[in-house]
Amino acid sequence: SGGGGGGGGGGAAPVFAYAADVCDEGAVRDAMRAAVEHHGDAPDVLCACAGLAHPGEFGALDARTFVDEMRLNYFGSLHAVRAFAAAAER
Repeated sequence: SGGGGGGGGGGAAPVFAYAADVCDEGAVRDAMRAAVEHHGDAPDVLCACAGLAHPGEFGALDARTFVDEMRLNYFGSLHAVRAFAAAAER
């Protein structure tokens, strides 16, 4: 599947990137759909590496700060992994 070619053969496998707002589950699904349509199969590897942190004392940060962090750091990865899993199941 994907654009692999790994297997230790010494040649570098091509790498493709598809951008999406990971906080938007539909945008992530659309990016995965575009990747599958372009390559004809689900990717071999997913690299989901979005995140942010708001430094500060725990008690001084408002609840919205924690919601924003969870939305990006947790749900962003969840959306990407779910889209990847759905594409791989086909």
